[in-house]
Amino acid sequence: MNKNSLMAMALFILAATNCLIAGEICGNFAPHYDLLIRPVSMTLVRFAVKGSVRIPADVDRIAFADIPWQKFTFSVGNVEQTPDKDGTIYRPEGCREASWQIDFAGVSALRPPKSAASDDEIYCLNNFPPNPEIITDKAAFYQIRFDLPAGYKAITFNRELSSAIGIQFQIARFQEPIIRKTKNFTFEYVFPENFSADEEYMLFLENTMEKWSALFGNPGFNLVRIGVIRRGEAKGEINGSPCGNLILLSRSALGGKVDLSGMAGLGITADDGLQFRKMVLAHELSHFWFGVRFTGSDGWMTEGIPQYLGMCAVRGEGVDQVIPLLKFTEYLDKMIPQDAIPGKPFSEEQVNYIRAYYQGSLALYRIGEKIGHEQLQALINDVFAKNPNPEFADFDSLFRELYPDRLAEWTKAWRL
Repeated sequence: MNKNSLMAMALFILAATNCLIAGEICGNFAPHYDLLIRPVSMTLVRFAVKGSVRIPADVDRIAFADIPWQKFTFSVGNVEQTPDKDGTIYRPEGCREASWQIDFAGVSALRPPKSAASDDEIYCLNNFPPNPEIITDKAAFYQIRFDLPAGYKAITFNRELSSAIGIQFQIARFQEPIIRKTKNFTFEYVFPENFSADEEYMLFLENTMEKWSALFGNPGFNLVRIGVIRRGEAKGEINGSPCGNLILLSRSALGGKVDLSGMAGLGITADDGLQFRKMVLAHELSHFWFGVRFTGSDGWMTEGIPQYLGMCAVRGEGVDQVIPLLKFTEYLDKMIPQDAIPGKPFSEEQVNYIRAYYQGSLALYRIGEKIGHEQLQALINDVFAKNPNPEFADFDSLFRELYPDRLAEWTKAWRL
């Protein structure tokens, strides 16, 4: 079997391309943005953006990230400001008010896969900002308005929620929202015209959200907004992107076409699409916690745990249901060195990508098979409850305390 084609399939199923923005942090505060976004046309991922951001008076300078697809002008008090080579703008002399404001206007020309325009729809996903972004350790707040052609609307996350991964939205001609309720959540499905979801996946999504909430606590909101986009549609990819209380899913995730032909050599057929859809749904929903409330120093903590939870959610519908997922995971595991899994960051580079998503989740799954998956999930929750940004030593010490007779299996699973 062609290893490159299987790696491509792995990236298709859980496509995640992050925009890395770097620079010196000038002021550790939560920015509050006011944005007006206008698509230049409905066939281009090009946005005209105007807006402002307020800066606390005790912050004397800020640094905007250097984002290559943006071209903006900045002003303070109607006086144009030119950021220095590090993107820094300084507070005007004599400013003694409770805050000062930077205004900006310009154009962002985005590109796939995190933004695309096709068939009368546009989407922009997290970590791919069309607006200027201040470099800070704090999550930002966004008040977003849209200037759209007649007949179009936009969906995004609720403005009272902060985001450390930028903004996310979809523009389309939408149907009336479908509202469904569970014990703790209201689900607002906002679909473009001529799309309908499979009831089975909607029910699975709702039940999984309740399950993760029971395990990890309320995510900070009770309204979950769900949209579907054309990301990877032509290739039958399954993916999703959460931000705030909005999750944008590929059409395939809720019942559209899935192409698993690249996995035929593993004994995986088109009939297994159900399991792969559900794994991705459960994985992406878990990111309402992992990557927001919970982070971690290793790649397996931010992506391997959601992938493990995705497999567990499928396993909960029958042990045999997880078999194709394990076949796929075990094959990818063997594509890279069999060295220690902890202590490695997440990146798009192939080895660290596979180590985080697939080696990390496989280690967790094998440990869960030994001590019980509910017990392992409780252990994970206990670690993050004590330290939302843990290291492997936090997991290791708690496991050794709770399961001293299973240390050999723990060590073997992590290849220590």
